[in-house]
Amino acid sequence: MVLLALALTAAVWHWSGTDSSLATVLQRLQSYLPAGQTLEAKDVSGSVRAGGHIGSLRWTHGELSVQADQIAIGWSLEPLLKRQLRLGHLTVDTLTIDDKRAASDSQSLAPPTDLSLPITVDVPFVFHTVRLTGTTGFEAKEVSGHYIFDSYSHILNKGQGTLSYGTYQFDGSVQAQAPMALKLQVDGAIQTTLPSSEQPLTVQAHASLAGELANPDAKLMVQASLQPELAAVRGNKGKATGAMQAQVLAQVQPWQPQPLVNANAQWQALNLAALWPLAPQTELTGSASVVPDGANWRGQINASNKLPAPWDQSGLPISAIKADFQHAQGQWFITALEAQSAGGRLTGQGNFNQGQWQASASVTDINPSALDSRLQAARIQGNLVAKQANAGISFSTELRGTQVPVQPLSGAPTGHRPMDLGTLSLDAQGVWVAPQLKLSALRLEALDAHVQGTLDYQTETQATRADLALSLPGLQGTLNGHLASAEGLGKLTLALTDASQTTRWLQRWPIPKAVRDALPISGTANLNANWQGGWRAQGQQLRQLDQGLRPVQAQHCSTAWGRV
Repeated sequence: MVLLALALTAAVWHWSGTDSSLATVLQRLQSYLPAGQTLEAKDVSGSVRAGGHIGSLRWTHGELSVQADQIAIGWSLEPLLKRQLRLGHLTVDTLTIDDKRAASDSQSLAPPTDLSLPITVDVPFVFHTVRLTGTTGFEAKEVSGHYIFDSYSHILNKGQGTLSYGTYQFDGSVQAQAPMALKLQVDGAIQTTLPSSEQPLTVQAHASLAGELANPDAKLMVQASLQPELAAVRGNKGKATGAMQAQVLAQVQPWQPQPLVNANAQWQALNLAALWPLAPQTELTGSASVVPDGANWRGQINASNKLPAPWDQSGLPISAIKADFQHAQGQWFITALEAQSAGGRLTGQGNFNQGQWQASASVTDINPSALDSRLQAARIQGNLVAKQANAGISFSTELRGTQVPVQPLSGAPTGHRPMDLGTLSLDAQGVWVAPQLKLSALRLEALDAHVQGTLDYQTETQATRADLALSLPGLQGTLNGHLASAEGLGKLTLALTDASQTTRWLQRWPIPKAVRDALPISGTANLNANWQGGWRAQGQQLRQLDQGLRPVQAQHCSTAWGRV
């Protein structure tokens, strides 16, 4: 028996050093995962004893998935026999976290009771790219650090990474058992410019989080600041001249339905794009606060933006915003909201309660070209109402607009000609249940075109169901049916009453030259088409496509429509 045990031990030891042992362990590990979890590994080489290379490792649980690509790992098996996990190195080319989970109910949050691990851990790591996708997103570069669990605390040392225009260092620790004291500190340097002179400027960033977690009434203190290097921005009187800076001080209770106890923030020349890669370019100055009001809370925000710009130019089309809000009986209420945006004014109010909200707003003299420079200037008036519930976001919109002559926006592309909206009128009612948009009533007049009917659109699969009537210069038509990748059924009718009018209207759009050259010069025609099947494989699934084109006056009409 002793000889047999020794032989088995020797065999296992020899197998653990083979180049296929790591792949075998990862494959067997999949069967031990809890229900609903999966683990997929590809292109694995190396041994259990010394580590190796993994081309792709993907873990999924419901709408949460974590994938690491091009993993290089080196370790020693001997410390693991002593309940110690020590890695010589862990390098990952790309770590992608895709989180599509809905926001959790704050009332279900509970403090952790034990964060202990059965072994000690020592892992130095390098992630060349860390990407978060799903309900939110960001991307960081060259994230590295040293993670340690010493049986008492989880410790992160010498952490660093690059996000947007900033390079950051971070350290932290949290106790594994009560009271679970937490300490986290982040320091960084953000490269930006002085707004007035475009002079290069370095802004020092600092943030800290401290407190205890193992208590339902636990409170955490949050501090954050942005301070410019004053040597570059001091004027004659020794004061900072317009450099980006901010101060934030807040207290939170993470396990309470209303976690924000109090907060105060002031900022100057704040460029959001310098802090977050997906944010617009801004120059914000203002303040915000949340303070207790008896058993409730009240707050305000007052900010101005010296650099308003359209969305399509990576800007924020808001020049000023002021809001008063309060928290009472488990709900946040926006009691007053006023914003100077896109050359006009927006006012509104709303409330928010445990993931459900409703809001209403009125717009006055909003200029579409200030929202998107590709649109023609106009004055838009109207009302918007939206409400979120378990069934999705229901909304209704009433907007009216008139075109106004204005000079092109600065920064518009050379030779850019804004699209003429003409008289604008939009009435719509519908529901948004991601990823499905359902318009139960739609009436749109813009660009001298009229559309009326109902529309369903799936944003992920592009499946569409429509019952629409269309009218534009020289052309009327109807569309009824549905079309998706694998299936479809419907009918299209078009009556071309004046091809020259329709051609002039289409030439206002950025259509390909080949299509523009094929447009009919003049004439009239009727088109009736029926389809069955989907667009998969470039329309090869369309099992039936009957079309009837009947030119009434064939002056370059039939031939041209055939080329289109």
